[in-house]
Amino acid sequence: MKEIREDRMQAELTDRPTPAALLLSDPSRWTRKADARDARGHAVTPRDLTACAWCLHGAMRRCYGYGTSEFFAAAARVEQLLDARRYRGGLIAWNDVTGRTYDEVRDLVRRAGV
Repeated sequence: MKEIREDRMQAELTDRPTPAALLLSDPSRWTRKADARDARGHAVTPRDLTACAWCLHGAMRRCYGYGTSEFFAAAARVEQLLDARRYRGGLIAWNDVTGRTYDEVRDLVRRAGV
């Protein structure tokens, strides 16, 4: 838990945009129920050149590559924050839950430093 606090404090202190924060820079660039979508709203892979909106998981896949140590480190930081909030459904379910807002996603991205 100490690591996530240090990462969060570092992200807050530097106030430097992280890769996922840059990717999800606008509400129109965030989606649910798919890792990524193209301009017509069709589900595509996060690294597809036509992708223009991503869920949190898809944004992390796009930024860090799926299966990389960077991806798993970013996912662990997000999951630690969700666990701290007593949310046990995982980051994909958290992103997709009815009522989730873009601002909540951006806040989690900022706090996790992803």
